[in-house]
Amino acid sequence: MSVTIPAGRINRLFGTDGGVMLSLYADFPAQFDTGTPLLVTIDALEVPLYCERFERRGTSGAVASFADFDTERRAQELVGLEFRIECDEDEDDEFYLEDLIGFAVTCTEAGADGAKGAAAFTGSVTDYYDSDANPLFELEIGGPGAGPRRRGVHRPYRLRGAHDETGAARRAARPVNNNITMARVVIGLSGGVDSSVAAYLLKQQGHDVVGLFMINWHDTTGTLEGDCPWHDDRVFAELVAKKLDIPLHVVDLSADYRTRVVDYMFSEYEKGRTPNPDVLCNREIKFDVFLREALRLGADFVATGHYCRKAEETLPDGRTIYKLLAGTDPNKDQSYFLCQLSQEQLRYALFPVGALLKPEVRRIAAEQGLATAKRKDSQGICFVGKIDLPAFLQQKLASKRGNVHEILPTWPKYGPKARIPAGTPDAGQAIPAPASPAAGHSAPMSSANTPAANTPAGIGQTVTSPASKPISAAGRPDGDPHSPGGQHAADVPPTTEQLAALAAPWRYTVRDGKKIGEHNGAHYYTIGQRKGLGIGGRKESLFILATDTVQNVIYVGEGDSHPGLWRQALHIAPREIHWVNPARTMPAGHSARFSVRIRYRQPLQEATLFVRDQGGYILFDAPQRGITPGQFAAWYDGDELVGSGVISE
Repeated sequence: MSVTIPAGRINRLFGTDGGVMLSLYADFPAQFDTGTPLLVTIDALEVPLYCERFERRGTSGAVASFADFDTERRAQELVGLEFRIECDEDEDDEFYLEDLIGFAVTCTEAGADGAKGAAAFTGSVTDYYDSDANPLFELEIGGPGAGPRRRGVHRPYRLRGAHDETGAARRAARPVNNNITMARVVIGLSGGVDSSVAAYLLKQQGHDVVGLFMINWHDTTGTLEGDCPWHDDRVFAELVAKKLDIPLHVVDLSADYRTRVVDYMFSEYEKGRTPNPDVLCNREIKFDVFLREALRLGADFVATGHYCRKAEETLPDGRTIYKLLAGTDPNKDQSYFLCQLSQEQLRYALFPVGALLKPEVRRIAAEQGLATAKRKDSQGICFVGKIDLPAFLQQKLASKRGNVHEILPTWPKYGPKARIPAGTPDAGQAIPAPASPAAGHSAPMSSANTPAANTPAGIGQTVTSPASKPISAAGRPDGDPHSPGGQHAADVPPTTEQLAALAAPWRYTVRDGKKIGEHNGAHYYTIGQRKGLGIGGRKESLFILATDTVQNVIYVGEGDSHPGLWRQALHIAPREIHWVNPARTMPAGHSARFSVRIRYRQPLQEATLFVRDQGGYILFDAPQRGITPGQFAAWYDGDELVGSGVISE
């Protein structure tokens, strides 16, 4: 009799030609015939997948590509699906989960370095918890004072073994040896739907999951919603932990959060700069202070509900490089918020929902009955919530009466440097004459994928990519007379002086504009802001062009096409350049093409990064609106976030 049995799962994409990585269950045939289709369910229909390529990677992994799914976009439809195979079943050679109760087991628990330093323990199966995706077994671990420990097993729930007339006799005569490879994962349960589903997915993958809720802020000054927003978050985190049957610990990190995030915020605003507290929170709290707390709980990894992904690259010298990849959902990609993570931080990081779309996360939460399924996403500052910025900043920055001066778009100093982007109402008003953005381009960089090694199920993949290329003597990559985009490159790259001039912000004095109002403190305002001025009677909105916190003056312009809002380049000081992927570090004198964003949710912008002794200069193909000192610029090569830096000017 022929039956179909669960045989594995399609974990993630591999390369750009439709390849995927597979996790193979224990019942997957040792000698697999590629003429045998892998069966998946798509839109309630059983779809056979015929392998055009199949390569084993270790005992429980493989790389494959399928007919009719031979592009990256088509292959993405398969990611996350469990596949089945058809086989002949001998009914006399079949038993079920309940038959395993009483069996002896030997378990191998992976440590922080995978198999290296793994701990082994023995015991017996006392109970099981059925699940279509991944059954769980409760084990009685031997030794003094040892109690039951619940562990996940990466295999289908129909198992095979020797058969006799009674299960009891079989259990006594034929003990089982299960090698259970899993990791202890501490997840930051925030009380939101994303971290809730992340915890659920980790349990389904068989990991030992522990929830950790952070209290990072007590002061409600300036908050717009609730007296203590984290109280509600904690209740939801507790409900999810109870539903998933995982322990939940609570830790108060408010002292670290104040000194390492909030105090920095106040300092930056006082200087007239605009920091990004969410980026700082991830770098300083979630993947630093929180990580240390998780390691105290015995964590092998730390997981969050961020919409991003992690990959690995093995260098020729044997070093492992951890890569940060954009989330699959283009509307929710949160890799920008993690643009300052170090290699050590990425080593421990897991992002279980990074390959999912937000609607899928909501659906999973609803199907599993999680209390957070319909809860709204958090907004505002990380762990603080939505705030009235001036009221919030008044905790440390006193209000100070000052003047508002308007700068007209005809200001003479704009001259040829100003450039209005095409499509805006005043396009063509001032045409720039900067050095060609194509000058000094290095060849576009790409990534090729290779399989992961020594990582828990559902964790990581290995990818490789070439290093950036130096600028040639003629200002072209390897003498190529054309830029990667097909436009002819300039004969020489732009000079440092040219780049510095393009990156310099507009500098105004009170003599350059007319006083049109007053404000309560220049440090309360940010470049590009249009709300909160309280000045009406205009055809178009007024926007902040610049702030002078020393003289306590803010400069504004009418309309979002005002030339003072737009610039072609930005500068990052040498000490502020951070390479998420250290293998892609560029020394002074080199340049490369990247896609860049200077704020969350901004569409990626094509640009060239020039590294000079004076720091990094990002020269955009098109002018950018509201380049703001203190914010972060992050540069991508495809899906990979390669590096980032704090905008200095």
